[in-house]
Amino acid sequence: MSRPRRDILRLAKAHRPQDVLPTLAAASRDPDHEVREAAMFVLDRLPLDTSNQLSIGLSDDDAWVRLRAAVGLANRGDRRGLDVLLSMVDSEDYDAALQAVGGLGALGEEDVLVRVVIDPGMGTHLREVAIAGLSSSETIEAARALDQAAEDPNRFVRRAARRAREERTS
Repeated sequence: MSRPRRDILRLAKAHRPQDVLPTLAAASRDPDHEVREAAMFVLDRLPLDTSNQLSIGLSDDDAWVRLRAAVGLANRGDRRGLDVLLSMVDSEDYDAALQAVGGLGALGEEDVLVRVVIDPGMGTHLREVAIAGLSSSETIEAARALDQAAEDPNRFVRRAARRAREERTS
């Protein structure tokens, strides 16, 4: 964990959430991209509606700051970061793609999740995250993707898909 993130997390844990908002707002404009990313990370985890503060990060120059902001918004059901999430699904940065797929799952973006699940060229963990995003869906497309993944040669994908199908039927 980076030092800026550790320091900002420590600050957030030591104070009431509403008391750290001004500090996080200032951190979201810091010249250091790691500080800005850490601010978005913490804003996502506060038990407050921080959507307006997170939306500031969507226009940041740094891709990770934009991604953290978009995921934070998605976790609140706010679709303003959808374009950022969609642009990161096929990122060469696997961690960024994982974050993006998780955010898309929070928004219920089934078309993209289905594409990730059925594409054997996607990484195993990425496919598992997409499967988790489809587990609560009741559409035919999601059911078909999970059925296909339940027969996948990759045992981890198979196991995740079978668990997701069980969750859908229970």
